[in-house]
Amino acid sequence: MPCNLMLCSRRICSTLFGMALSTMLGCFMGSAHADVPGTMPLVAAGDGHLWWIVERAPSAASGDASSAATPFLLMHHASIEPAPTERLVTRLVAEPEALAAEGDRLIVITRGEGGRKRMVFAMSAKQNPVVGHWFTEPRSGPVILAPLDPEGQLRDVALASGTLFALIRSPQSDLPESERLWLGAIETRGGGGAAWRRVALPPLDLEEPLRLSSNDGALRVIGSLAGNAVIATHIADENDGGAGDRWSVETPSGEGNPLPSRRVIGAFRIEGRFALVERLPPLVEGGPATIRLALLRRGETNGWASFPEPPEPWAIAGFGAEAALLSIDEKRRGVVRLVPLSASTPAAAIALAPPGFAASTWVHIPVLGILSVALALAAVIFGADAYLDNRPRGPGAAPPIPVSRRPGARLGQRGLAMTLDLIPGLAISWFIFRGDPLSYLQFPIFVTDGVTGMPGFLAFGFGWIWASGGDLLFGRSLGKRIMRLEIIGARGEASTVGRRALRALASAVTLASPPVMLIAVLNPRRDGPAEMVSGTAVVEEVRLPQPE
Repeated sequence: MPCNLMLCSRRICSTLFGMALSTMLGCFMGSAHADVPGTMPLVAAGDGHLWWIVERAPSAASGDASSAATPFLLMHHASIEPAPTERLVTRLVAEPEALAAEGDRLIVITRGEGGRKRMVFAMSAKQNPVVGHWFTEPRSGPVILAPLDPEGQLRDVALASGTLFALIRSPQSDLPESERLWLGAIETRGGGGAAWRRVALPPLDLEEPLRLSSNDGALRVIGSLAGNAVIATHIADENDGGAGDRWSVETPSGEGNPLPSRRVIGAFRIEGRFALVERLPPLVEGGPATIRLALLRRGETNGWASFPEPPEPWAIAGFGAEAALLSIDEKRRGVVRLVPLSASTPAAAIALAPPGFAASTWVHIPVLGILSVALALAAVIFGADAYLDNRPRGPGAAPPIPVSRRPGARLGQRGLAMTLDLIPGLAISWFIFRGDPLSYLQFPIFVTDGVTGMPGFLAFGFGWIWASGGDLLFGRSLGKRIMRLEIIGARGEASTVGRRALRALASAVTLASPPVMLIAVLNPRRDGPAEMVSGTAVVEEVRLPQPE
């Protein structure tokens, strides 16, 4: 699987998990942790992002799996991908202990062995808006946060408003449960200089499992009181360093009855709503359990979707405007089934393939490359003085190009005129796709994925139609008029509609592939390739003297 996230570089890999190499040797036992409901051991999800750990091959399937130098893979999938792909972030020497995510930010916690502390790393997934490739920030390597003590069992983790929460259970069995549990918090956005602080435990039955999640940027703990599911929301008091931490508690119910705590296995957020994940008993003896998704509103759960629990390891999380049911197939690749809010069951399975270029997404690059070379050759041949001076015109030979002909406009002026002509195209494309209009200013020749670059393609297309229409109908586009430019014949005469039409066709190539325009730098008259093949010139208009 190719690595499109830049963490696959040796420098970043060694920085990220070089310390983990010395702390995570051997075969580890015990349960793994994740901040996403399900049975997959290590999954984390932000809004529109999924991360998970997968072993290259099951230990029982290949004798080489356990002896591989880096048998574990950290994978990433984003909802804004133009194709269903899984991307390799990095290879790991051993399985981490926990993952947590919020938005595009990921936290990795290694295992603590041999008295060495658990290492904590922070990173973010970013996408290059031009080429669509993913990379990881900071580029110099992940942020190393304050470590966690190795003692005790890491029960769960969650990331809320940039603060990482970790729940650890002490191995000292002679202590009461309230003293065995430790809930810590650390700020992850301060460059790694923050320290862990203790947070007051929620008023729940600490003997029962506690599941951490986040909602509206606040930590939520799902637990139990008297056998019923209870949700405690953390309310931090920033003025006293966390000493005044408080909790608000609510008891969700379904159809007026409290939910059994053993039935609720987690929660996630989708489109600003808090969703509970429940596991219901099998409908028939020996059959699969039923997974039920319910939206929580004013303490009441409203059933949204249900499906039989998958036999393979699975996890479900909010994924932009939908929920994503993630599992691993027999080839160790991710499989996603989307669950929109309007659906009662998951959609068909979508296999996540390694990222690559499909012909339908990058074929425009060689096409534009061929057209650019063809235009450059045509400009050199048909725009040469020897051709222009002797090209037939009417009944006799064409007169030579006068030395006094106005030179072509400077590239800066033409670039500004082109930018002005692109504004209507940007407006139309923004109306269709929304987002930042300036992000659409991507020349098609430099966009490696046509699907990702479609907003920019449409913006340039509509802009070219607008400019060409002005050139044909009025002799110059609005952008040229504002910049005081006009189109004339190559010999200084008035341009004809036919020649302006030929120039408009050729200018489509220079607009999509601006490096071709560099020919104008080599031309003594500063004519561009579109003008050279059409026998025209774009010059500054003659300013007539104002009457006194």
